[in-house]
Amino acid sequence: ASLSFDVDLGSSGSGGDASLGLEALPFGSVLDGTESRVAQTVVVTTRNLPDGTLVDVTLNGVTRTVAVSGGRASATFTGAEMSALSDQTSHTVTAAVSGGGSDAPVPASLSFDV
Repeated sequence: ASLSFDVDLGSSGSGGDASLGLEALPFGSVLDGTESRVAQTVVVTTRNLPDGTLVDVTLNGVTRTVAVSGGRASATFTGAEMSALSDQTSHTVTAAVSGGGSDAPVPASLSFDV
C-alpha cells in the first residue's frame, strides 16, 4: 500500500516567471505511525517550467531527481525511508530545480511532524 501527498510548485501556465510553492500534505502537519510505514509519493506541479526540467525532491537526506512532464512530476520515498524518520521531530520535504542557477525559482519546502 502507498499514500500520496502533493508538493505544489505552482500551476502550469504560460507567461511570467517560474515559481515554486507547496500545498498542505493530506495527512496534515503530522505523519502518524501507519503512514510512516508505507511508501509516500510526492507529486510536484510546476508553473512555467518546461517538460524535461529536472526537479530534486529531498526528504531526510534522500533526494529523488524527477523530470517534469505536462506540468507534473512525482517522487516516491519507500516505506523504509519513511519509517526512518525520527519520531517526535519535525521533518522537511524540499523541491528545487536541479542545478539551481541564477534564474531558477526559489526552492520550496514544507515541514511536518512525525
